[in-house]
Amino acid sequence: VPCNDPTQPLKPTHRFPTFTMAQPGGNDVESEELYDVDSCPLENAQNLTFMAEKNEWETTETQIRVARRMFAYGPKNGCIRMKDVNTDEEKVLKKSFDREETVEDIYDSIKMQKLAALCCQLFCARSTERCQPRFLDVCIYVLKQRPSMPKIRVEGIVSDPYEKRPVALIPATASQEDVIESHRFAAFQFFTYEQSGHGMVVTDAQVVQGLWTEPIIASSDRSLGGRADHGAEAILDWVSAFTSTYAGLLNLEEKVLMSLTPEEFVAIIDERGLLGGAPIQPSPQRKTATVEAPVHATGRAFEEAGQIQEEEEEIQEEKPAEEAAAAEGEGGEA
Repeated sequence: VPCNDPTQPLKPTHRFPTFTMAQPGGNDVESEELYDVDSCPLENAQNLTFMAEKNEWETTETQIRVARRMFAYGPKNGCIRMKDVNTDEEKVLKKSFDREETVEDIYDSIKMQKLAALCCQLFCARSTERCQPRFLDVCIYVLKQRPSMPKIRVEGIVSDPYEKRPVALIPATASQEDVIESHRFAAFQFFTYEQSGHGMVVTDAQVVQGLWTEPIIASSDRSLGGRADHGAEAILDWVSAFTSTYAGLLNLEEKVLMSLTPEEFVAIIDERGLLGGAPIQPSPQRKTATVEAPVHATGRAFEEAGQIQEEEEEIQEEKPAEEAAAAEGEGGEA
């Protein structure tokens, strides 16, 4: 698909479920037209990066080179290789095929992803080793020398194949990969819900090569998620789905489940092997002790579990001493 001017509306002749890679040599398409940006002309541009910590946009004047053709395309976007000359970093310019997409939609999508990425950083600092998700880096470039100075979504480059699939509370498929990704995402959702004081939750996203992207946010006052933000009603729908799913899965009452901290929730699903590791089998003594208060359900349960572990260690230490004393007694009698 020729793409000498990304501002012009283009649509693929077919709609594909995933991105289709352009093949060098086919239809007179040479590989340098897809990937070689160094031979392309310089263009003046602006980089717009949303700083979620400050809730403001940071603008940087720069120069870029844009490849002559798309190297992949899907139902909504085409992918064009570009390079920021100032940083010498190659990125992917996402040419939208959606005629109804507005400039405000582009700004909102970047703001949501940057906000979700910030939440993800905070979440990872409190999460376990097996639950360390990341969001794809995104920004906006203003192509100042193109007609109408279009504002284009730009993403970091990910390895091939560029295949996106949805990630949400309910896994996209029954595959182990999607199920584990769903549990990781549920833990992150619960964190955003608790961290915001029940004022927001990331309801959906996409995953590509292990990186999350294109999140949808629901906020109580509909101020964070753009046109896709369905407000308090969407938050309540998520709470209902979350409690019904994990109360049964973890064998906890809904009140107990929602009383957990995000750290406790991650710990318990990690312990059950839901994040990909082998389940940790509690000892018989611990099973008896958790009848009144399930491990991780309350702070008292953590204390009881620790006391049980200490008692088990003391018993193990006492056994050698008792055996030695018994051996000495038998020797004296002989």
